[in-house]
Amino acid sequence: MRIMTVCTTSFGFNGITGVIMNYFENIEGRDVAMDFVVINDVDDGLKERIKIKSDNLSRPSKIYKIQGRNKNPFGYIKKLTRILKEGNYDIVHIHGN
Repeated sequence: MRIMTVCTTSFGFNGITGVIMNYFENIEGRDVAMDFVVINDVDDGLKERIKIKSDNLSRPSKIYKIQGRNKNPFGYIKKLTRILKEGNYDIVHIHGN
């Protein structure tokens, strides 16, 4: 199963990221792959948590950074659509506002 999680706010040490990481770190089953779309650079501590967990999954998680969500929404949507099509995800979770 392939899951994409989109965070439309800053991916850092906050409530939304906490919920996303809770889902990710408690995924059961080795055949699950979870990727992330974020709008900012991800803290090294969060990257390490993602790497540690994804080493036990069917494939490593990917982090896609797409900037310009508020300044260029059409460009953001175009890039996000391309990532979703290429990834052939079974589930897409969107977190934010």
